[in-house]
Amino acid sequence: MLYKSMIQKALLNDLIEPASVPLYGSFSFQVENELVQLNGLWLAGTSGITFFSDTEGYYVNKTFPYKDIRSCSKKVSLLAMSPKIELSFLDDTSYTMLVEQEDAKRFVQAISDRLQNV
Repeated sequence: MLYKSMIQKALLNDLIEPASVPLYGSFSFQVENELVQLNGLWLAGTSGITFFSDTEGYYVNKTFPYKDIRSCSKKVSLLAMSPKIELSFLDDTSYTMLVEQEDAKRFVQAISDRLQNV
């Protein structure tokens, strides 16, 4: 239910394009100098990856161009026993998303393909 709601909000904000690969899950992100845990989407679009979350407490809409990304990988979180995506940037920052659906493989493949074209 939350996944569909977040997709609808992303569509209303014109964040999803035909080539987008959405991934829903939980990730930490800095909002107003505070590190918060968000539920939301990572959208692999043609020009970059967008972090999107629109909840009662927070609104995040941040796009990172592929030229700033070092790698994207899929692993398994032993603590949560679910897939997680790790996104590493050239400036040594990184983000991790615990995935609540099994589109992780397709998401990582789409980003890997797009990084080869940068």
